[in-house]
Amino acid sequence: MLIAPRTARQAGRFAPMQEKKAISFAQIRSQFAPSVALWIDAQWDSTSFGSTSASTKDLSNRNVSITQSTSARRPLKSVVSNVASWTFDGVDDWFDTGTINLSATQAVTIAIVEQQTNNAFSYEVDIGASPTRFFLARRNNVASRNVSAVSFGNVGISNIWSTGAFNSASVIVGKIDWSKPSGSEAEIFVNGTAPATATGAVNNTGNFGNQAGKIGAAAIGDGSGPYGGWIASIIVFSRALTTAEIALLSSYLLRRAGLA
Repeated sequence: MLIAPRTARQAGRFAPMQEKKAISFAQIRSQFAPSVALWIDAQWDSTSFGSTSASTKDLSNRNVSITQSTSARRPLKSVVSNVASWTFDGVDDWFDTGTINLSATQAVTIAIVEQQTNNAFSYEVDIGASPTRFFLARRNNVASRNVSAVSFGNVGISNIWSTGAFNSASVIVGKIDWSKPSGSEAEIFVNGTAPATATGAVNNTGNFGNQAGKIGAAAIGDGSGPYGGWIASIIVFSRALTTAEIALLSSYLLRRAGLA
């Protein structure tokens, strides 16, 4: 006769807790894949470390081109604090992006793993042109507007910025949703939390459309507001991520970059 094994409680003890496994790249990509419009990561750049990068792969499977045709303007592929990254010189380094498909959305979310090293107002990611433009910018070591998310539309300009100075490596997420009421359409999250204040008007009643942009410089005018520092990863989503999704994504990106 088979005797059923005693449970841990019947044996007078509790079973050990199972350690929760960290979410993987494959799980993140599977969960967010339908809305990922662009995903670049220095780890998947085939450029040799210590060399400048002329192009890199789009992990979103949308085949968006990420290039810099001028050798003097190419960011350096490097390892900073054990993180594979691109280092931008703060003078004239940037990537050009091909067309990012945002044709069917009023909302965009951008996530970036970065650390700025210059103290000037600098464009990290800039997509589109007025009246459909959205960018994330940094200004290191200042008490306000340390991180800015700004959207230009055909009705007005929406601004949001972080409060409190910081200069450490971070995961920054900015999102804009033109379907939201005035004053609540933009949000910023730094390492999964939202230290920000929003101002502005509802921008646009239409969609963003298909847009090209720049990484490390302004999309309008070559070399404007050049970014100095390193960037490890950038993801552009064609929707507004929820607060819970941003927390999950930030946790994954922080852990993957060795920042948590």
